[in-house]
Amino acid sequence: MSVIAADGEIHPAERALIDRFLVNEGLAPLADHEFAVHHPSAVAHLVPVARRRDVVQLMCETAAVDGMPDESERRVIRAYAAAWDVPDEIVEFWLWGYENMNTSLVRQLWMKLRRFVLSARWGDPTEPTFATKESGV
Repeated sequence: MSVIAADGEIHPAERALIDRFLVNEGLAPLADHEFAVHHPSAVAHLVPVARRRDVVQLMCETAAVDGMPDESERRVIRAYAAAWDVPDEIVEFWLWGYENMNTSLVRQLWMKLRRFVLSARWGDPTEPTFATKESGV
């Protein structure tokens, strides 16, 4: 629920995912007033250590269910992952996978192009770019 509350709006697909998870765990769905961002240490006692990695993965899935996770959702996920010893590389892999699963092919292409362009633009300034290699500069 912390991921859902992070961006200030509860998307119906996010709500449905959390409700299904809670019902599968034998719990009742949450009331609207129960959606809030919680610090990982405040809820750690509710999540067994063996299940924390699964919860962080579910957070990644939840963040991507309504499209591309925004930065507030990513910050919450990273906070939980860091507090619960889930490597950032795994979190990034999960986010990438769920983003691609929940987006159209056109949006996936746009995201890949954007990452390529931005990584080239913000790359190592001492590394020659394609243009400078071709022109001999």
